[in-house]
Amino acid sequence: QMVFESAGPEGRTTIDRCLVGFVGGPPMIPGSYNNNMQIVQSPGHVVLVVEMVHDARIVRIDQEHRDLPFNKWLGDSIGYYEGDTLVVVTKNFNRWEIVNGFGTSPSVNTIVTERFRRTADDEILYTFTIDDPDLYS
Repeated sequence: QMVFESAGPEGRTTIDRCLVGFVGGPPMIPGSYNNNMQIVQSPGHVVLVVEMVHDARIVRIDQEHRDLPFNKWLGDSIGYYEGDTLVVVTKNFNRWEIVNGFGTSPSVNTIVTERFRRTADDEILYTFTIDDPDLYS
């Protein structure tokens, strides 16, 4: 578990420093404000842009997770379609990120699976699962 000291900006959480958003995910959990989101799709990518801190999460479609020398703030997101549902699997979170729904930092084994299904012209059904054997039993 991390201990944050406030001697300088490095000792504050990423939320305090506005490095990542409060509702941008993953997973995306509604907050008291700034819940607006834009979804942009191209043949090989989906971009989830949220109003809070203007986070833009790039989801690579039909690709594998990458082994990078660092972990990205919002994790490494890949997506694929199951029928009319976009499934987004995110892992390799930055250890300083506090993932929505955790209240703590993710472990190296955290996997967040999100599902987006359009149910009407102006409605998307959004569900998610958090899998982390180090935090949950």
